[in-house]
Amino acid sequence: PSPCGLAISVPVTVVAAVGAASRMGVLIKGGGALETLGKIRTIALDKTGTLTRNKPAVIEVAATASSTRERVLAVAAGLEERSEHPLARAILAAATDRVTVIGLDTVPGAGLEGTIDGHSARLGRPGWIAPGALQDTVRRMQAGGSTAVLVEENSVLIGAVAVRDELRPEAAAVIERLSRAGYTTAMLTGDNRLTAEALGKAAGITEVHADLRPEDKADIIRTLKGRQPTAMVGDGFTDAP
Repeated sequence: PSPCGLAISVPVTVVAAVGAASRMGVLIKGGGALETLGKIRTIALDKTGTLTRNKPAVIEVAATASSTRERVLAVAAGLEERSEHPLARAILAAATDRVTVIGLDTVPGAGLEGTIDGHSARLGRPGWIAPGALQDTVRRMQAGGSTAVLVEENSVLIGAVAVRDELRPEAAAVIERLSRAGYTTAMLTGDNRLTAEALGKAAGITEVHADLRPEDKADIIRTLKGRQPTAMVGDGFTDAP
């Protein structure tokens, strides 16, 4: 074939490929992005909404001796009432009652705090709130693949809520196909390490990176790109800054 023929065939092939991808719901920003995609060797995936169904549900509520499951959920729901986080939807759906919270503040990477009837209330990750007597319960929740959030009222721990977002049914099969094709896979999540490792193992992920803030995810991507060409897959909500 003549060089002119080759010069024409390359862009025609790229245009055809971009068009075919578009018909399958995949938007590609031009031929350069498509050609780069062919060099990718590592696939980094966000957990929530990408590997999981993004339909979290409360599967367990544990209360301390000084409280009840109903009170734990009512306080948690009051704190989460205006939150757009996926876990908030699960807690609000599970609660049959909710308290009124004023002065609500979000503590980035930690949780929520506000005031109920003149005293403080907090909801957040273990570490920001000490798990105390529920430490073993929290570890069991996390090891089972759930996200555990702690609830505190008047500076006293009152309970823990386990929220689980199941893996997509096709997740393990897709990861297996990527592995067989020679790709390295990495899961990036703001969730705790125990929960992340449980879900990562179930999906067959090569590397698990947990306890990440959005800016941490960007740093991990830069590190992965330093090893070999890397693509990031996510739903955009908590994936990167």
